[in-house]
Amino acid sequence: MFVFTNPILPGKTSDLIANLSQEEIHDCEIWVQTLCNKDYLVTRLNSDDSKNALSKMNYPKEMQSSYQKFCVQDLNNPESLPKMECIADYFYPNRQGEILYRCAFAYPLLPGMELKQKQFSQSCREGHLQKEFEEWSEIYQFRRHIKWIQKSSWGLFATCYQEFFTDPNKLEELLNNCPSWHLLVSNLEEQTGLKDKELDFELQSIIAHIPCYN
Repeated sequence: MFVFTNPILPGKTSDLIANLSQEEIHDCEIWVQTLCNKDYLVTRLNSDDSKNALSKMNYPKEMQSSYQKFCVQDLNNPESLPKMECIADYFYPNRQGEILYRCAFAYPLLPGMELKQKQFSQSCREGHLQKEFEEWSEIYQFRRHIKWIQKSSWGLFATCYQEFFTDPNKLEELLNNCPSWHLLVSNLEEQTGLKDKELDFELQSIIAHIPCYN
């Protein structure tokens, strides 16, 4: 699987949601993410080939039309497809809970911040932030956490997919009480140019198969 994002043209979000909600689209999940008064279409594709999945996916014609009309992306044109690189992948198969929540989201990165994002992810995986990441993982009760770098004609992004068991309504308080959470926030602020509450976003599930974070 992998996650990519597209900015939605101003004023087109409602029309895009109406179009996609009417279609029977399989093998993917779709959210609308609102970040700093801008709307993004966030799509998770069920594919094991993250390098070539976009060009190989057999999109319904209606979905192709929606992306072209509301996001200005031609899914049939290889030159317009984003390039994806997975930089983190955690799986905790033994974790259990009553409800498995899942979501996908993205942050636009400032030019030149690709290396910083990779270094931060590496530090969480096998560097000086391993302990801190495990604390965050325990708070979320992650079952899966995956992150990618997206390079595209519409910008550089960090995209993420999460499966977790902690009630989303309790996450903010739990994270605010975590002494190390500011490390992730400060890194995001540096890499995105957003500050404090500007990092907060809203998600609206458009196509999903089980409960998702919203």
